[in-house]
Amino acid sequence: MTAVLMILKIIGILLLFLFILVLSLLFLVLFVPVCYRAEGSRFEETRGSARVSWFFRLLWVKAVYEREGPALEVRLAGIRVYPRTKKKEPSGTPEPPEKTQTEGEPKVSGAEDADKIEEPDKEAEPDKTAEPDRTAEPGRTEKKRRSRPHRLLRLRERLTGFWRRAGEALRRLSACRQLWEREETKRTVRLVWRQAGRLLRHIRPRRAELSGVVGTGDPASTGQLMALQGLLYPLLRGRVLLEPDFERKCLEGEFKIRGHIRLCVPAWCALRILASRDARRFVVMIRRKMGTQGGV
Repeated sequence: MTAVLMILKIIGILLLFLFILVLSLLFLVLFVPVCYRAEGSRFEETRGSARVSWFFRLLWVKAVYEREGPALEVRLAGIRVYPRTKKKEPSGTPEPPEKTQTEGEPKVSGAEDADKIEEPDKEAEPDKTAEPDRTAEPGRTEKKRRSRPHRLLRLRERLTGFWRRAGEALRRLSACRQLWEREETKRTVRLVWRQAGRLLRHIRPRRAELSGVVGTGDPASTGQLMALQGLLYPLLRGRVLLEPDFERKCLEGEFKIRGHIRLCVPAWCALRILASRDARRFVVMIRRKMGTQGGV
């Protein structure tokens, strides 16, 4: 009896350990933020880079765009996963010697090769001066006369098919309009709009900076851009600093953004939408209107 209890105790401890491990991993995935950072510049050359890291750079991804071209690097626990470094082959392998012409071999000149090319057979060419055979023309006209009713039938089938598809589209459009006017649809749209706004507010950059030089080539329009920047200064809060260039047409500068995303926020937004009874009814009604089978 004591042995059985000991085995059950060990099994319970293992199950508890696995439950705590899974719960810890779920907590890390949902609540540890995914940090992102991007920066770029456009002067003589266009350059840019973006980095994404998670859990103290346990997972680290970097994308770079430079003059040589785009490049991607992925590291897991500090170990490069992509791209993998290739082992260099030893360079001591001797190269095969080039074939040289021996003294005994005769040299072949290009003129001799040209002489060896046979001339095309002129007799095989058709005689262009021969008159065309007019005996086949009556048969062609008869075939054309016979094919006219078939063309009319094809045209009629295409027109009937087009009107049938147009009628189905109009019926679906009227069904979608009736669905849009329902109160459940309006509540679902308001819910999705609120959750989308919440998600956008969460993933937006916490820090953003933009600086550069702008010129349109026209001093008047460049001054209007600077006036617009002054009007938007309370909203921009010094994050955008543009200097005018009244002499030339240019667009140069650099930017930096930084932020983080917690996966629990998009998961919560999706859960709120899926848990809504109006949203589920909306999905079921769409499936019924579109002629598909489905349920909650």
